[in-house]
Amino acid sequence: MTNSKHVIELLPDFLLGSFNEHERAEIQSHLQSCPECKREYEDLTLLWNSLGELPAQKSSQAMRDRFLAMITAYEHGIRHAESKSSFLGTLNGWIEAVWPSRPAIQIALSLALFLVGGVAGTQINRSIEKGVQTESNNEIAELRGEVQTMTRMLAVSLLQQQSASERLRGVSMSYRLEEQDNQFTGVLMNTLKYDPSPNVRLAALDALTRSVDRDRVRRELIKSLPEQTSPMVQIAMLDLIVQNQEVESKPVLEQMLRNPKIDKTVKKRVEDSIKQIL
Repeated sequence: MTNSKHVIELLPDFLLGSFNEHERAEIQSHLQSCPECKREYEDLTLLWNSLGELPAQKSSQAMRDRFLAMITAYEHGIRHAESKSSFLGTLNGWIEAVWPSRPAIQIALSLALFLVGGVAGTQINRSIEKGVQTESNNEIAELRGEVQTMTRMLAVSLLQQQSASERLRGVSMSYRLEEQDNQFTGVLMNTLKYDPSPNVRLAALDALTRSVDRDRVRRELIKSLPEQTSPMVQIAMLDLIVQNQEVESKPVLEQMLRNPKIDKTVKKRVEDSIKQIL
């Protein structure tokens, strides 16, 4: 049943308990010896468990059924990938350029799009037929809330990955949130402070500009400025401070000038920033 390389395409059915004891034992044995398949299984398991933690809604059982259908469709697509036409192959290559490559994340994003495009559309049509527009709006609002919860959960998961490119995707997903709550803003702030990649930290800084009107965010940005190890990130933070005329930053900037190890370019930008802040 399994091949010598991977069992990734079997994981959805495995998670749903579709195999007999002998087949499950064979897959479990492969997972113990294959780090890549084990990682994909852990991600898919985490995603499935996280779905169960979403707030209960009237349509939760229906959504669960749709999620099962999505997994089945996903598995079917993998098994028939080699038979796709050249046009579909070209389209698939374009999708891979902007779509997360890991199956667990693909399934979740497909679910989110499915909820918005399919479920919401169905609810609108039903409500129009029944003449109950208010009820439709409430249901759509509930669906939108669930999609926002899913998006937030996926963004946080991506920000914890080892790959810098996946962490960048996590930051990018934050723009799909209608509003960054305090908890998610804290995640972005930790990314800005501690992520090993300057590019990811820059992306997190840009995402935080949506919440820069909050006192807590501004204070944390100013406080973390001297602790940054990348001159590029420090300069970007200085530009944001000047743009928002953060008067409270002056003591921190003056302290940075007294640091003998400060980068020369950063020092010059700090001096200019102090002059530009009224």
